Parts: sequence; structure tokens; C-alpha cells
Amino acid sequence: MNSRLASSSLFYRLRIT
Repeated sequence: MNSRLASSSLFYRLRIT
């Protein structure tokens, strides 16, 4: 359930970088 949120947060941070 929290897997999607964690993945989204990580992806978002990597994309902003």
C-alpha cells in the first residue's frame, strides 16, 4: 500500500534533480 507512495516520492525527487 505504501509502496506506491514511496516509489512516487523517490521518482519525483529524482526527476526534480
